Amino acid sequence: MKFNLYKILFFILLVTLISARVELSFSFATAILFVSGRQKVSKPIGNILLIFSTLSFIGLFGIFKYDNFAGVYFKDIVYFLRPIVVLLASYFLIKKISDKEFFFTSIIVLGLVYSLIHVFNVVINFGDISNTAELRYYGGRYNHVEMVALIFILTSNHGKMKLYFNRVTYKMLVALLTVSFVLYFSRVMFVVLILFVLAYKGYFKLTKKGFRLIILGSLFITCFILVINRFDVDSNSRGVKAFIFKIQNSYSEMFESLDIETIKRDKRDLWKHWRGYEAQNAIEQIKDKGLPAWFLGKGFGSTIDLGVEVKLANQNMRYIPIIHNGIVYVLFKTGILGLIIYLFYIFYLYSYYRIKAKSNVQHNLNRLIVGCAFYIALSSLVITGVFKPYDLSGVVLGALFALKYYHNENRDSWNERGA
Repeated sequence: MKFNLYKILFFILLVTLISARVELSFSFATAILFVSGRQKVSKPIGNILLIFSTLSFIGLFGIFKYDNFAGVYFKDIVYFLRPIVVLLASYFLIKKISDKEFFFTSIIVLGLVYSLIHVFNVVINFGDISNTAELRYYGGRYNHVEMVALIFILTSNHGKMKLYFNRVTYKMLVALLTVSFVLYFSRVMFVVLILFVLAYKGYFKLTKKGFRLIILGSLFITCFILVINRFDVDSNSRGVKAFIFKIQNSYSEMFESLDIETIKRDKRDLWKHWRGYEAQNAIEQIKDKGLPAWFLGKGFGSTIDLGVEVKLANQNMRYIPIIHNGIVYVLFKTGILGLIIYLFYIFYLYSYYRIKAKSNVQHNLNRLIVGCAFYIALSSLVITGVFKPYDLSGVVLGALFALKYYHNENRDSWNERGA
């Protein structure tokens, strides 16, 4: 009975994350920690707990800055604590569940359910869809549980999934998941999927093989960009051409910006460079505060002044507490010191390439952890990284470390079919 309860709680935790409501997922994960009571954590979990505790502690100094907003201050605390709270909740739940394949099965099943809903919504609204913007309006712009489900299917062996369905049905469901994944036309999801799978295969390990792949990958990306830029598309393009324009615009959207006077004259250009504009304003405001802000950031409660009011989430806003670029976001709130700690977290996960595995299961789990490092690294550049409301890296890592702990303690009790 207890194990069934823990499975239900884990499903609900996933759904709260997919809902992209920060307060909801934070509250539910916190409740799980209280219900779990006192439990020992493994050394890696302790290390990650220390990393995020230190990061949050730096941000707390924002309380001494009188121009910071109290409401934003407490919201920032939730945003910075939520990744580790979700990770711990996942860790404790998976430790309590006796079926050690449940984590992978639950992600895949939930991914299949959401893919079915997604494709159904696209089909019933097909007559109203004439471009990718409308496709994403009716079907949705992203779903990271579908992405993670597809990653697990591509990287791991899940015997129980194949027991639930015959071979033909299983292949049809995987095809459905793949179609749904493509129909989101999400650049981030596509790139994360590729990086994660390549990382799992060991292609980013610092070896001769890894360096060869990096060189070949760089050449491929260069050729891809040259080919893509030859297409004559613009912001008014439709269908696949609209997606090609999004790819063409990726660099300028993230890194190029506009001056405020240009935006006042024509805000249409703002959305082409939105991520870069946010980041530039944040960095300029750090510069204005001098060396203390560079070192410790502006602290929790600080907001980025956009210089002009824009409509966000159906509200006219000039001051925003969070931006898309997770690297600049951490820098803005916690300074260079906090940014070093955040980057150390990513490199810490990447270091699992070097951890010696005593079994195939351990090897596979280590590779999945490395994959999460690339997931976080890319998402930190474009969608705020671990602080994004729908980020799943925390719940995935919590489960993976729980499985590693279990396998360390019970080396002979879990079969060697793979993680």
